[in-house]
Amino acid sequence: IRYFVRFAQKVFEKLGKKVKFWATLNEPNVFAFCGYLPLHCVFPPCHGGPLSWSRSWKEGALVLKHLMMAHVQTY
Repeated sequence: IRYFVRFAQKVFEKLGKKVKFWATLNEPNVFAFCGYLPLHCVFPPCHGGPLSWSRSWKEGALVLKHLMMAHVQTY
């Protein structure tokens, strides 16, 4: 999270006067769950296949939580 926030700060400093609207993360739910659910294992790390449904959901939810925390801290 801190690396993402630091990266965003540098981008804002460099491009802040040129960009009117910012989006910190685009569709974080898609990124989180398409890499962890068995039916949607299309994004890395593709953990959905060999894992159980409950573990896949828990991992996807944890990834989504961290993405949202990064968004909030960046905002």
